[in-house]
Amino acid sequence: MTVTRVARSLFLGACALAGACGGETTGGETGASAGAPASASAARDACALIDLEEIGAIAGNPLTGTHVVDSPNESSCELRNTAGGEPLIYVTVQWTGGKAQAEAQGAGMAMAKDLLNEPGIDIEELTGSGTEPGLADAAYYSNLMPSWVLKGDVLIEVMSPMFESDRTRRTFLAIAKTAIGRL
Repeated sequence: MTVTRVARSLFLGACALAGACGGETTGGETGASAGAPASASAARDACALIDLEEIGAIAGNPLTGTHVVDSPNESSCELRNTAGGEPLIYVTVQWTGGKAQAEAQGAGMAMAKDLLNEPGIDIEELTGSGTEPGLADAAYYSNLMPSWVLKGDVLIEVMSPMFESDRTRRTFLAIAKTAIGRL
């Protein structure tokens, strides 16, 4: 097992113990939409926070978004190639309670650092992660784990597991900047 896989396993274990990891998508689909600014009627539509054209350019393919309602407080958008297939990008929005979730994720990362506790090993370096100053109230980027941005009490998480680190970072920054402007 590589050091990166060990770090990811430790982080996931610590995250689960702290209750800081997001759950699985279990809600029903409510239709596809994306690209338009969030209006009052679409305020809980995670896809409305994303510029599909911009993210499609980063992905190298036109994308479509499927909005999923996970709970009254959380919705997500799964982005995939217009030709179909597995989702390339997952965006989850916690519409309230985002501050508490961001704190819990920070606690999970601290626990993972403590569990790793190996001299000379930096978990943030291993996971390609760290804070992203200037995006909103708070932001955290990771190559391996969900990246997130917090504005007020709204938390937006972005995962693009199929991309290499450069596209993962560009995807996160593009989604975060657009989403913040549309909240």
